[in-house]
Amino acid sequence: MTQRVHGVAAGNILTGAKTPLDCAAYGTACTPRTPLGAPMVSAEGTCAAYHNARRRREDVAGPRTRWPRSARRRR
Repeated sequence: MTQRVHGVAAGNILTGAKTPLDCAAYGTACTPRTPLGAPMVSAEGTCAAYHNARRRREDVAGPRTRWPRSARRRR
């Protein structure tokens, strides 16, 4: 019997429909030390690979900053 954990998107991550960054549990409740799904269990899993590469939500979204005036393209 398969047990589902609320907030874990393991099935969607395994099929490629979502990335680990789309999972609410990634990096908080689900880590390599406390895996909640198959993608985090082994080092070859997508979530574990993201975690080992230190991919975080902040890295993708990043802070919204404006380019300095000197770096802006002039028209």
